[in-house]
Amino acid sequence: MTAMEHVKHTIASLTDSKPRRMIKPKQRDAERTKAALLEAAAEALAQICAFTFDYYVSHPSFVRLVASENIEGGAFLAKSGVVRESNQGIIRLLDAILERGREQGVFRRDVSAKDVHMTISSLAFFCIANQHTFGTLFDIDMKAEAFLVAKRAQIVDIVDRFLMPSSS
Repeated sequence: MTAMEHVKHTIASLTDSKPRRMIKPKQRDAERTKAALLEAAAEALAQICAFTFDYYVSHPSFVRLVASENIEGGAFLAKSGVVRESNQGIIRLLDAILERGREQGVFRRDVSAKDVHMTISSLAFFCIANQHTFGTLFDIDMKAEAFLVAKRAQIVDIVDRFLMPSSS
């Protein structure tokens, strides 16, 4: 079975009578648990950033699956309400964290949970999806532990600064 056939089979299986999830429930449950245990909104968000990055690093096949589905125009994903619904939990969690952060005065009011999720995902995803091409072009070992630790911290910092209220 080719890689594309594997992707099609995996995503197509999401629409059968016994749905499977592309994102394992344990992943999203871990995100919810970590964030719920934290009082400070900024710290909760930092944990979600770090968890997402670590998940992508630990599951490069997930990144390849998502990239392949995008190449296919999202055709198989569009058929699955299961995957769409399984991803709403992170949006609800981010909504709650953003609201808590706004109440604490640490997050701006004009950013949605989907904006934050897209920002976190895109920054983390890039590091894994482009390890070989970007790494080769710019002579960076994007699998090196030092690179991954620094990039993880940078993503947390970028998202934190993105959400800071303006000082006007």
